[in-house]
Amino acid sequence: MPYIGTYALSSSLTVFLQTTSPNTASAVDADALPSYKVYINLVSAPLTSGTFSLIDGTNTDGFYAAQFVLSTTHGFSASGTYCIRKAASVSLVSAAQIDVFRIFLST
Repeated sequence: MPYIGTYALSSSLTVFLQTTSPNTASAVDADALPSYKVYINLVSAPLTSGTFSLIDGTNTDGFYAAQFVLSTTHGFSASGTYCIRKAASVSLVSAAQIDVFRIFLST
């Protein structure tokens, strides 16, 4: 679980994902747009979720980004540890990655 940093409440967070072939480990596009869900601590329902967008599809394979706002409207606060679960399927093989971050109260 990589720690990707600490971010200010109400700021935007951009996360990236690189998908690879389960057979060769080379960069390839996912079968469909990958998804993400953001959780806090042990809460079972995600605070927010969405899909990634393909970045520079002409020059790269399987490179995606997603951006969301760390707002109180979505349930974010300057406490707890947050986890982003990123999921994708490549050649019908499903995989997921976890990133962790924290939020601080901006002044």
